[in-house]
Amino acid sequence: MKTCIYLLSFLLIITIPNCEKESSETIIKCSELLSAFQSNDTLKIKSEIDTYLSELIPEPSLTDIEGHIENTVQLVKEINKCSGIKAELVCYACIYTYPSQSEIRVCFKNNGTETIRIMDILNSEKMKFIRIHE
Repeated sequence: MKTCIYLLSFLLIITIPNCEKESSETIIKCSELLSAFQSNDTLKIKSEIDTYLSELIPEPSLTDIEGHIENTVQLVKEINKCSGIKAELVCYACIYTYPSQSEIRVCFKNNGTETIRIMDILNSEKMKFIRIHE
């Protein structure tokens, strides 16, 4: 009986850490994203951002009907992991379309000059990159 209890305890210890919620497995390709920002390659920016966003699931609540505040914060954190790029959440769900959009400020150097752009992200069921502008 003791052997059975020890075996069961051992199996629980091994399997419990595997039950944690995993973050998105898709990682942004930083050098490609920086290059896309520098060359203003909207299609490449969209591809990199949408690939990351495709794995994120909304978690609606009473204070966040669309359920993407945490996903938006995670996107900003992921971009900030990239050397040469700084991202900051300007506002969440502040562009009153349906669904709403959020804005993320992105700073990077282009030929030695600091450049600032704003990314618009659609807060639909599946978040999507919409556009980048000054």
